[in-house]
Amino acid sequence: MAKQVIGYVVTALNPGGTERLVVEMAKYFNGQTDCRVFVVCLDEPGAWAADLRIHGISVDCLWRQPGYDIAISQRLKTLLKNKRCTLLHAHQYSPWFYAAIACWMLPKVKLVFEEHGRFYPEVKKPLRKMFNRCLIQTRTQQVVAVSQDIKRRLVRYEGVAERKTIVIPNGCHAVEAITHLELDVKKQEINAPKDAFVFGSVGRLDSIKNYSLLIKAVAALKAKGLNVMGVIAGDGPEGPSLRAQIAAAHLEDSFILLGHRGDATKLMQCFDAFVLPSFSEGTSMALLEAMSCGLPIIATKVGGNPEVVENEATGWLVASDNVDELVSAMADAYGDAGKYSRLSQAARRRFLNHFTFDKMVSSYHALYVKLGERL
Repeated sequence: MAKQVIGYVVTALNPGGTERLVVEMAKYFNGQTDCRVFVVCLDEPGAWAADLRIHGISVDCLWRQPGYDIAISQRLKTLLKNKRCTLLHAHQYSPWFYAAIACWMLPKVKLVFEEHGRFYPEVKKPLRKMFNRCLIQTRTQQVVAVSQDIKRRLVRYEGVAERKTIVIPNGCHAVEAITHLELDVKKQEINAPKDAFVFGSVGRLDSIKNYSLLIKAVAALKAKGLNVMGVIAGDGPEGPSLRAQIAAAHLEDSFILLGHRGDATKLMQCFDAFVLPSFSEGTSMALLEAMSCGLPIIATKVGGNPEVVENEATGWLVASDNVDELVSAMADAYGDAGKYSRLSQAARRRFLNHFTFDKMVSSYHALYVKLGERL
């Protein structure tokens, strides 16, 4: 089979779970003998574009204008033709929309659409669903969902055919363990007392993550006299609101927002448990990284979380936006050392068995080969 020229289409390469996955996949497949990879951003290049360019992977930007930019698909079509693209992999809906229109003008290019997450709350849009089913989907060879939950929602809300959709869970590299000295330094950086039990999270400060719930839970545990601390590494639009909530709860010494950190996987190892209180999730990359560190997980029972976390086996699953259930799970992690140790070890084993980067890219490589054989 001739070498495949694979294009990844994203909105931009700013820090985020989807974007990090694209960066890592682009590097991996560009290093394979049967592939060459380039990346296209609908908007600006983003902070991580330079990393790909250093590795010899081109990043082109289409500089989309607000609203529906009809010129984008034409510019994308020209770019794909010049790159001699054979397979286009669009990540999330907007890139898929523009990519499908471009591919209508390039019938030999195979198109894969991958959905990483969904809106919250979901809203039915019959016209969009019909448009997807009758036009966009017919030009798409394969739809990939990162969880069974995402697959169900694509079928229900986007009109995607179930028979055309497969599930490939996200995967990541196991986090490299830091030394005890590095761990002490990191704990000093976040002002974590050595005897405090740290409940931490890593993610974008967005309303869909519902970090307000974690603040309320830490406040409730402190009120019970438990020596706990909350830490979140990440940045986003909810930052000012969350800081105000921390101040209102008088948690300035017990809850820290670290902002975006390039060393988040090292900081994560300062946590005693990883908390993901989201309203909606696909397959959280930060959650997988936490499991690879051997951290037990406390997550809401939403989206793909129940497909990753086994309740009372690798962590705790709690009802969405239910502070009492979250407080109960966190108190259990804090107070039951034997259970904590058992779940910690099980979390790492589950990661190694199901959610490694190698397992994920092996599935995508098989898909790419299958589509390439149809050229």
